Amino acid sequence: MRWGRWARWPIRWGGGKALAQSLFDALRDGRGTYYAPGNETLSAKELRAMARTIARAQRGQARGAVQGQPSAASDLLPEWERRLGRAPDARETEAQRRGALDAVLGSNRFPSGDAIRFALKRALDDEVVTLVSARPATRSFQAPVALAIEPVLIALAGGGLGAGTHQVRLAGEAADGKVYRATNTTSIVLGSGGARIAVTPPPLTNWPAGVVRILYYLSVKADSADVALVAAAEGGGPVELSAYPSNPGRAGLHHIGVVVTKATWQDAAKRAKIDLVLGAMLPAWTTYHVIIASPFTLATSSSASELTLGGL
Repeated sequence: MRWGRWARWPIRWGGGKALAQSLFDALRDGRGTYYAPGNETLSAKELRAMARTIARAQRGQARGAVQGQPSAASDLLPEWERRLGRAPDARETEAQRRGALDAVLGSNRFPSGDAIRFALKRALDDEVVTLVSARPATRSFQAPVALAIEPVLIALAGGGLGAGTHQVRLAGEAADGKVYRATNTTSIVLGSGGARIAVTPPPLTNWPAGVVRILYYLSVKADSADVALVAAAEGGGPVELSAYPSNPGRAGLHHIGVVVTKATWQDAAKRAKIDLVLGAMLPAWTTYHVIIASPFTLATSSSASELTLGGL
């Protein structure tokens, strides 16, 4: 209902008949002309009581039905929060609490750009979120190298490897993505299942110049010559290999910048919602930062500069 050209009344007026009245009219009109047509007769009062009872039951069923969805729940909203592991902020309205639960469920989806934006939008009261994503550098394999120092393998108990012969091979990765595979082939025989292998690699100085990381390849199963990447470490050692490699697919995302408004960045409760969504949604190899919409606005003092708010 409008008041003037732009003003709007804060509540709705009208809306049609009440459900009980609609049911009463249908029951009264459907019984024909046998009864008196007035609304104050005994039979009409009986119909009105019946209509009210049916309306109450219908509303109760409708209210109960919406409790099965966190996006519409009211009575069971605290139970949904308990089961999804979220403690609401005292300043949140019920709509904001329901939006946060929608975001928690949305974080179970595949972490595509659209899915991440949808979950964050629901978590942040429909704020439009921009994502800046980076992908890992492509590895380029160089000519294999022979290492003067062989890796040392030691069998230990308490792992997920089975009995049999296991191949372990190494490769060195440079900061620019160049990979140097070692021609050294090292194997170890595990006498019983439930074992793991401790690998002491050659020092980084034994690899070609520029190598900063060692990649570890292990047999895909006992007595197999096929190996697959299972671990990586910045030199040192030993590194323990306790499970067979799996194929999780290519790690497409490497880092995400979540661009939000300055008000959201400064709101600890909203920042916690972002962590709640992305912590469950992103794969282990993907990192993220929350940054403001204008990271390059400079000021005379560092405390007033946008650069101090996660922009870089």
